[in-house]
Amino acid sequence: MVNIGLIGTGYIGPIHLNALSRLGGVKVKRVADVNVELARKAAVDYNIESSGTDWREVVRDPGIDVIHNCTPNKYHFEINKEALNQGKQVFTEKPLCMNLKEADELVNLAEQKKAVTGIGFCYRYYPAVQEMAVRVRRGDAGAVRMVSGTYFQDWLSREADWSWRLLASESGESNITADLGSHWFDLVQFVTGLEVKQVIGDLATLIPVRKRPKRQVLAFEKVDRVETEEVTVEL
Repeated sequence: MVNIGLIGTGYIGPIHLNALSRLGGVKVKRVADVNVELARKAAVDYNIESSGTDWREVVRDPGIDVIHNCTPNKYHFEINKEALNQGKQVFTEKPLCMNLKEADELVNLAEQKKAVTGIGFCYRYYPAVQEMAVRVRRGDAGAVRMVSGTYFQDWLSREADWSWRLLASESGESNITADLGSHWFDLVQFVTGLEVKQVIGDLATLIPVRKRPKRQVLAFEKVDRVETEEVTVEL
């Protein structure tokens, strides 16, 4: 039995828990979140024996084999580093870190520890994507010379929409490129077998001032009649 500790029970955390509940040979033993109610709910929903607010207790638990890091971007480096130093295997949400320096350090550390690691690029496992990859690798498409893709999403399209992803201190400087862009890069490389070598982008701040709720807001949560404050968006 592989024992798992999951950190971050907001939007993506329960998606991990749902997937893990469908597998044999694994057991989620502990969950943690800064929001104690979210952690407790996840524990109840998925019959997990322990929940709390301190991620360090999870990564330092000798009974845990694997850490699922489902926290916001700014916590990825610290949690992943400590987990690796504690001898854990690590599956983390993307982007790996806030910058390339942190990412290099984690990659080197994982190699030193001979750890099994992974990043949550979930779209490559969709049946249609798997089929595309098989056809390309089988030669059905011939030589791949051009790939095009789009991601249509109206989330965050209004000034009252809010997410921690809009703050550089929380998500890093790259924002949309690291969030959805990293998925696109992964899909292109996975399907074609080619490697992204160079990137050029036309980036803009479409809504420079937003109304931030004065309470915690989960991803994709519909927020109505909540006290807000105006915040300048720099990303």
